[in-house]
This record gives sequence, C-alpha cells and structure tokens, in this order.
Amino acid sequence: MPRKLIILIMSFDLKGKIMVKSIFRRRLAFHLLRIALLFSATVLFLRIWQLATDQAQAAAAINQAGFFRCSSQRLVKQELADQKNEELKSFISDMISQIHSEEGVSQFPVISKDDYRDLVDELKLVWDRLSGDIERFNKKDATGDDEKMLIDDSESYFKLSDDLVNRLQIYSESLSERIKTYLSLLFGILVFLVILAFFELLLTSRQIKELGSLAFRDGLTGLQNRYAADRYMMALGGASSNHIGAAIFDLNNLKAVNDRFGHGAGDDLIRRFAEVLARFNDPHVFISRNGGDEFLLIAKKKNETEFRRLLTSIDDALRRENDNNPDETAISYAVGSAFGGGSVYMLVHEADCRMYAQKQDQKRDNAFSAPIEAAD
Repeated sequence: MPRKLIILIMSFDLKGKIMVKSIFRRRLAFHLLRIALLFSATVLFLRIWQLATDQAQAAAAINQAGFFRCSSQRLVKQELADQKNEELKSFISDMISQIHSEEGVSQFPVISKDDYRDLVDELKLVWDRLSGDIERFNKKDATGDDEKMLIDDSESYFKLSDDLVNRLQIYSESLSERIKTYLSLLFGILVFLVILAFFELLLTSRQIKELGSLAFRDGLTGLQNRYAADRYMMALGGASSNHIGAAIFDLNNLKAVNDRFGHGAGDDLIRRFAEVLARFNDPHVFISRNGGDEFLLIAKKKNETEFRRLLTSIDDALRRENDNNPDETAISYAVGSAFGGGSVYMLVHEADCRMYAQKQDQKRDNAFSAPIEAAD
C-alpha cells in the first residue's frame, strides 16, 4: 500500500473511507489479474520451450531420415557394382533399429499417431527384407530374380523412407505454427501487462489526488476542513500583514435543534449555513468548517473596509436565507472578527475570543440572531 494512502486515511470522513475501500478492491483486482496473466505467460513460455525442443529433435530426425534414405540407395548401387560396404549397411541397420525401438542417440521424436508408428514398423520390415536381399545377392548362386527383388525392395524402402521424411517435415511445420501462435499470445500478454501497469499507475495517481482532496474537505458541507485551514495558515507563514482579516462563525442553538428534531435536522442547519458561506469563497477568501458548528473565514488582499463589507454581505445573505425559508429552522449565529496587525494565528485567536464573547452576550440577551459586530 502506498505510504501516502496510509497517511491520508487518518483524516478521511465516511466518503473518503468508502473511496479507500474502493481503491483497495481495485488494487486487489489488479493484483489478481496480474498474477493470472503472469501465470499464463509462464505456462506459455514453458510450452514454447517444449515445442522448440521438439522442433529441434524433429529437425535432427529429418536430417537422419534423409541421410539413411540416400545411404540405402548408395548401398544398393555399391552392391550391384560388386562393391561391398558392410560398415554402411551396419550403420543403417543400427539407425533403423533405434528409430523402431525409440532408443539410442539417434531416436526420433515420438509422434503419437498410429500411422507414424505403422510407417516405422513397415520401414523396419522392408529394411530387414532388403538386408536379406543383399545377403542373397552376394552369394555365388544369385540369380536375376534376386537382383530384381533387391531393386524392387530398394525402391519400396526409398518410398517409405521418403514418406517418413515428409511426415516429419509436416510435423515440424505444425510445431512451427504452434510456436508462432503461442509467441503471439505471449507477446499479447506482455503488452497487456505493460498497459495494465500504466493504467494502474494512472488510476492510482488520480485516486490519490482525489483522496488528497477529500482529506482536506469536509464531508458534510463540502467546505475545506480543519486540516485544510491549518495548511492554509501555514502557507501564509504566520507572517504579520496589514491586509488579512479573520472571522470565526458559530451557529446558535444547534444542540437544541438536535435534541428536539434529531441530528438530521442539525446537519441540515449546518449545510444551509455552509451553502451561504460558500457563495463568498474566492481566490482571496478562504472558508472552512473547523468542526461541529464552527466555521473560519480568512480574507487576504483586502483593506479593512472591504473586509467589513464582506461580513455584512454574509449577514445579509443569511437573513435572506431565513426569509426565503420560513418553514426551516432559522439560522442564528455568533461571529467574531479581527483585521490587520499580528500573525494570522493571532488574528484567528482574537476573532475566536470575540466570537465567544458575543455568544455569551447573546445567551444573556436570549437572542437568536446577531448583527455583524462593528469595526474596532
């Protein structure tokens, strides 16, 4: 699991946790698919290796079959010319025996077809007969019939051995076609693995970015959250500025709404308040929900008059929200603000203290709405 994902999980709301589970499920699916593809690639590679070995044996067998096919003709010609070659005859006889028994250094690859075995058996019989013909022809009392039989059996042996060579060539070609097919499949799997890795990297990168966004986003209101506020103030560097204003908003009577109408009604009140605040969010105005019913506003690149006008506009918008929704719970809040000198942390602290003081005054006066406090 990427380390960054582990860090982000600590700040996720329910939506973020659901996304994390979705990512883990996708990653598991990717891993299972990758394992299946790698297993298939391994099987194909081993199969190609075996086929290549069989093809090498088939090529050697073709060479051997072609050799003793031609050698038999040479042997017969030498016999007819009264040039005995016992060494060549013994060599061919040994090779035929090895092919037939599938033993020895000259054995052919095993082709599991009955017609192939029948052909080898028949070739062995013809060779035995041809060897006998050679023996009879070498005797002093050999006749013309013995010579004719020798020539006929030699032709039969040549045709059978030629047929065997053709069968082996067909077998070798079939192996080549299968190797090409398996190589194509293997190449396809490898290409798919590369595409899968790239797609997984792209998807994970995008999801981490989304999770990073969720980590700094409040799930209920969609506003920035406390982590985002801390990061924003850290980005400002805590440096002193004469053009930064901070305001802390706190809803009134949320506990009473929750107790009387349920937490769903309380959540709806928070959402309505956040929706109004969100209308004033821009590149120079940062708004976040700091938790519960407390909200933070930080404005930069504004003078004090512009900052106070912004707070008045928010108050007017909240009043219109109440007027336009008379059947909904009225939005009542306390607000504290500070502008100008000191670091942004000091300004936020000062605004928080003033909000708390106003809230205490509202409780004493039993008021359910509050005007924007005047500039200091």
